[in-house]
Amino acid sequence: MRQPPAPVTGKYQQPQQYDQAQRRLDPDQMPNPIRVIIENQNSAGGAFITNEQGLLPPLVTTKYVVEDQGNSSPRYVSRLCIPAAADLLKTTALSITLTASPMARTVEGEYEPPIVNFGELGPIRCNRFEAQ
Repeated sequence: MRQPPAPVTGKYQQPQQYDQAQRRLDPDQMPNPIRVIIENQNSAGGAFITNEQGLLPPLVTTKYVVEDQGNSSPRYVSRLCIPAAADLLKTTALSITLTASPMARTVEGEYEPPIVNFGELGPIRCNRFEAQ
């Protein structure tokens, strides 16, 4: 539907113009992907210990060796930073996903993931969600 014409005030109104500097991106302010990759290789390359709190996994391009200390290697399961407060989680409305790659290859110097067979008991399950 068409809008009715704006009332005439006697003055010609020019359309609002944006400052040219605001409309253009400054290339100097854009991150250089090559620099980011090199910096991540320097800071996160080497050993990645899985039980350190708040440690982000290295970029996919970074060469690293996982020291499994109880948590899964980022090669097998992707991790997310999830807000700890329930109200923040509700406000952000994040959809949580998990990507598992159980057949990912290990790198030279890494241990193979342990395989545990519980026999007749089967895998350990959380009884919190069992039907009662």
